[in-house]
Amino acid sequence: MPRVVTDSPSLHPIRSPWAFFQTLSMTGLVLGFLCFYIAMTPMLLPRSWLVQAVGSGVSGAIGYAFGKLLAGCMDLGCHLCAQRKIRLAAKYRLAIVILGIIGLGVMTLYHWQVMQAMRQLMEMPNEPLWMAFAAAAIGLVFWLALVAISRWLVILTEWLVNLIAPKLHLPIRALAWVGASILVASLLFGLTRNFVWRPALQTISQKALALDLTEPDALNAPTSPNRSGVDGISAQPWHALGHFGQRFVSLGPTAEDISALTGRPAIEPIRVFVGLNHQNPITAEADELVAIALQELDRTNAWQRQHLVIHGTTGRGWVEEYSSLAAEYLTNGDIASVAVQYSYLPSQVSFIVDQEASSRVNQLLYQAIKQRLNAMPQADRPKLYLAGESLGAFATQSNFQTYEQLIGEIDGAVWVGTPRLSHLWSHLVQMRTKPSTETLPIIDGGRHVRFMDYPEMLSSQGHPQGHLYQNWQTPRIVFVQYASDPIVWWSPTMLYQRPDWMREAAGRDIARVPMWLPILSLWELSLDMPASNNTPPGHGHIYRHDAIHAWQAVLDTNTPSYEALAAAIDQRVDEGIAERDD
Repeated sequence: MPRVVTDSPSLHPIRSPWAFFQTLSMTGLVLGFLCFYIAMTPMLLPRSWLVQAVGSGVSGAIGYAFGKLLAGCMDLGCHLCAQRKIRLAAKYRLAIVILGIIGLGVMTLYHWQVMQAMRQLMEMPNEPLWMAFAAAAIGLVFWLALVAISRWLVILTEWLVNLIAPKLHLPIRALAWVGASILVASLLFGLTRNFVWRPALQTISQKALALDLTEPDALNAPTSPNRSGVDGISAQPWHALGHFGQRFVSLGPTAEDISALTGRPAIEPIRVFVGLNHQNPITAEADELVAIALQELDRTNAWQRQHLVIHGTTGRGWVEEYSSLAAEYLTNGDIASVAVQYSYLPSQVSFIVDQEASSRVNQLLYQAIKQRLNAMPQADRPKLYLAGESLGAFATQSNFQTYEQLIGEIDGAVWVGTPRLSHLWSHLVQMRTKPSTETLPIIDGGRHVRFMDYPEMLSSQGHPQGHLYQNWQTPRIVFVQYASDPIVWWSPTMLYQRPDWMREAAGRDIARVPMWLPILSLWELSLDMPASNNTPPGHGHIYRHDAIHAWQAVLDTNTPSYEALAAAIDQRVDEGIAERDD
């Protein structure tokens, strides 16, 4: 006779905390505690207590869900084979929880010690031990809350099943379960989308737009015709440049500033910036923005300069100030810099909303400038360079597909904190010479492209595999990236594949090589990303002075000296009250 499925006591509504505890899956608890512990093993950066608590709680919930699923699959297998179900004795549930909490205390101590080592390595202030235990306790409560929420979702699904197919045979009831689960999942997705994600995105968008419409307090509109944003002269007025565009055109040095540092005659650098159309900023036409940029380059006679740099902006339009200023001082002002804003949203949000926007604008700008340069006599053309940090690096690198194309079309580049999602970055790293590493690869003997996490890495004496270097020739291209920068190493393939950098020795500024586990490692690396902009310079996603070293190498000059140049740029940025965006 076919088996009739009745309600399981484990699916009844939770009447008390003890009843809830009694229905917890034993296998789920074991895997949940294991995943909770794994979340407490740091990846690349020290985390705040709040991020650690949320990360541990979610990891514990994921482990519990897998354990619950595993137990269910085992029960189904036993049923199909007419075998007795495999069960851990319920009387051990309390013992498992007690041992899990004891293990949690041990892991908290370990977590705190590793975090202290990471903070000391990065010269960050120590965190008291009680904060680590508070994060663990909050994470444990959050884990239980997620399990309780999921339990009520299961109860809702069971109620729908009983409504649709009460007391029916297994095949029909299984189909009912599938249908009810899809219905509940659709309902949850709709509620989350309409009442969480959309309001959050709207809030972020409104705040980002408000910032873009706010003028920097410490800076004034330029009056020099060599800058964009001069009312009555430029193609766009000052207010149209946006917050970070206004910073860019106002922070540029004068000829006198450069001469005071170098002791040589100089000219004022040209800075061209094109802001969004704030009447319709999301759908601004890329070709319209590029046309304005060309108009500004024509107006300022940028084609007459010896050097021309295309700067990729981040999501909000920010141009890395240390990079742009270093290039201007090192070229004695005989340089024109151009950047086009494609969004006012933070980089992460901009990439999610329209990941092609940054590449589309920069490709059109690059192609238009190359077309103009190719129409000029070769002897009269300015040298063309590309630069960018983070999403700005990703955007400008989208112009190239291969190593040969890269070194054949430009005269140099400085790319800082390139996301691993860049096709060019991945292509170059894959063609590295063995035994060079993924974190510091050597490409074609370092003849044109070199990677650095500190300046000595650019020389054969400072690189661990420096004997593989050949003579450095033009064009020179430098990638600056830190072992502790999660934005560089984040990749969806970590869900199922261990990356090479996790097989290599620990980098300069990480305390230990993190362990790779499917799914969880990507989740943990994602938890490090909010902290990447809060580290001291030289770690995480804060590069600053290393852009100076990179430009010195690309331009093959040490005049002015690094120390003098770093001090001058620090002073200039501080006067402008630098605002890091993303």
